[in-house]
Amino acid sequence: LAMTSSAAASDPSGLSEVQVWPGAMVSAPLVFVVPVRHPSGVVNPEQQYADHQVMMRSLEAQTDQNFICLIACNPEQRLPPAGDRIFRVHVDLPPNDALKAATTLEARALAIRNDKGLRFKAAMDVCGPETLMMVVDDDDLISRNLVAHVLSAPRGPGWVIDRGYIWNSGTDSLRPVENFHRLCGTSLILPAGLFLYKRGGASEHDAVQEMGSHKLIIDAAVAAGTQFDRIPFPAAIYRQANPNAEQANVLRIMQTQAAQAGGLKKRLKRAFYTVRRRYLPVRKTLVSGPKVHPEATVPLTPEITAEFFGG
Repeated sequence: LAMTSSAAASDPSGLSEVQVWPGAMVSAPLVFVVPVRHPSGVVNPEQQYADHQVMMRSLEAQTDQNFICLIACNPEQRLPPAGDRIFRVHVDLPPNDALKAATTLEARALAIRNDKGLRFKAAMDVCGPETLMMVVDDDDLISRNLVAHVLSAPRGPGWVIDRGYIWNSGTDSLRPVENFHRLCGTSLILPAGLFLYKRGGASEHDAVQEMGSHKLIIDAAVAAGTQFDRIPFPAAIYRQANPNAEQANVLRIMQTQAAQAGGLKKRLKRAFYTVRRRYLPVRKTLVSGPKVHPEATVPLTPEITAEFFGG
């Protein structure tokens, strides 16, 4: 790997980590980017640490090891010990106060996109335009066959994961999802040069917002007539029922809006079903969005565990 790295540095727990210094460049055909929010925004740090361990094992289990992973996080972020393909990129961003203060879903989305986009930008800064990049949310998991498939396939505009699974933390089964890329951010593999940030000609705001939203990228590609290839197997797991996830914050905002608008009981019921459609979208069609198949539950067999959880 053509990059400059430090010797092992200690995190707050004394575990060794590797850092990418400013000005360094990485050279790998595929780079995973894991944006990690400011530590003050995490409800359960120990759960986050455990989730990071599983996520890292999922990445490190790839059958094709021709990749690296950049974890874009604050300097004070505690991370588990990592193998020689996982590095951290320090992003010294303040707490996301705009997210805490959000009273509408759009304000919430704007705050998330801005924070996530700036962290992705820090990783993008050490990658060339031909590098294939994939954002992986820090509690999601990917198939160990993903890198091998992408690097052996003919090079096109990029790939989408349109088949995946939903997993409720701690349960022993998965629910298959079609149009997975309309549900989960861990779903796009694109060359860095496709992004507004690398192409130039866009405002910094628009470039950062795009890097923070897989849906904006997909919508722009559809508008431009760009066709992404589809990964031909279920390739990622979207985790639910995580205390550090944003579902609870969505419900808080919708409850507040309902209370302010009056008709609390009726509006809370509507809010509940809206949240359920967003995160458990069993009624959506393939055209309008993701479709979950709860009737086709997949048990967490040793084979599935090995494929997604790193064993």
